[in-house]
Amino acid sequence: MAVYERKIRELQDNEKRAQDEILLMKKDRDNQILELQRKMDAEKENLRMKAFEVEQRLKESENKRQMFIFELEKEKTRWNIEKDRLISKQNEF
Repeated sequence: MAVYERKIRELQDNEKRAQDEILLMKKDRDNQILELQRKMDAEKENLRMKAFEVEQRLKESENKRQMFIFELEKEKTRWNIEKDRLISKQNEF
């Protein structure tokens, strides 16, 4: 009988160790998942900020482009007025 009791106790101890090991492995897995989630969240935020910065630079570039176009049109108008004035003066002579 003592042999069976010892064998049962040994099996129970092995089962307890296996359950403890499983629990530890689950905790490790959960910690790894949490760490990966934190990294993904940080990377997502980093990419969101980069996208925002790119959009801001794009808006600035578009504004500059519009200003250059406006200035170019202004200069064209000024030169056309000057040309017309010179043609008018030439026709007076």
